[in-house]
Amino acid sequence: MLFWRTTRTTEDDSEQQTVDPGILLFGAEQAVAAIVFHLIDEHAATAVTEESQARTVGRLRQSPRTLSIHRDFWSAMTNTQRLQWLLDESRTTAAFCSDGAAILLEVL
Repeated sequence: MLFWRTTRTTEDDSEQQTVDPGILLFGAEQAVAAIVFHLIDEHAATAVTEESQARTVGRLRQSPRTLSIHRDFWSAMTNTQRLQWLLDESRTTAAFCSDGAAILLEVL
């Protein structure tokens, strides 16, 4: 099960966000870092290009939504399932180069 949190901005530009300790939140940087970690940890890639990481962070930052999932669901997942969840929910896929590096791409 997926939960989304929306960050809203007030008139004084301060961000308001309700944080539930039972929910894991992934901002753009955290989501990309987790994808990179799991791609390498699962031996799917030897590296992920810096350019594609930056492009993906930029794309995810443009969304007013933050990826979130209940801690119980996350803890019950395998690392492979976590990687797939991160890719699916961030609308990202990975293309693999002959040298083992991955390039992150937006799923349209």
